[in-house]
Amino acid sequence: MPDTFRRRLIPIRGLALWAVALSTLVSGSAQAKSHLWKFTEIFSSADGSVQFVEMLVTDPAGTGEWVIQGMELRSDANSYIFPNNLPMENTFERWLLIATPAFAELSGAPTPDFEIPAGFFDPTGDTLVYRNGLDGFAIPPGVMPTDGVHSLERDLTTPVNSPTNFAGNTGSVTVASDAIPLLPPWGALLGLLLLLALGWPALARRGRSRATG
Repeated sequence: MPDTFRRRLIPIRGLALWAVALSTLVSGSAQAKSHLWKFTEIFSSADGSVQFVEMLVTDPAGTGEWVIQGMELRSDANSYIFPNNLPMENTFERWLLIATPAFAELSGAPTPDFEIPAGFFDPTGDTLVYRNGLDGFAIPPGVMPTDGVHSLERDLTTPVNSPTNFAGNTGSVTVASDAIPLLPPWGALLGLLLLLALGWPALARRGRSRATG
């Protein structure tokens, strides 16, 4: 093969490789979607400060569901727009974890993929919707547990919470319930003396009335 022809052939081969790579990239982008994410588990403390929403891709065709930037997650009163895409990885049987800041601070909590504000949904009754209705999760009144331990699954069962993020890290959290503080011993004694002081005049009057009667 003449040298001049070989020199011309090398750039042509290079352009062909670039064309194949570009075609593959465009094809992959065209196949990338975000419509197969489904709600699986939600959790809330009684005051709504600690909440998480977990989603999952269960359809085997959902290998490129990472283009979620600009997509909306909403409740009856609030809306959240995903600020960026997920990593360009296989999304089949992968989870997505969206949670409040207070959730991320708890021991045993996997790192959320996205952060929503506290009280994003109402645990006493609400509806979560993804991408204008591509998926929804209705929370019937009185069904959502708020004991700080149990969550609500898609089938409305209430197991111990088990949030999982996109990296596959899972865990379980416990939110301490608000308990009435116990009085210290001196506080209890002071309360008893106060009750006696307030009740003594009434007891004295009752005693005098019985004596005169």
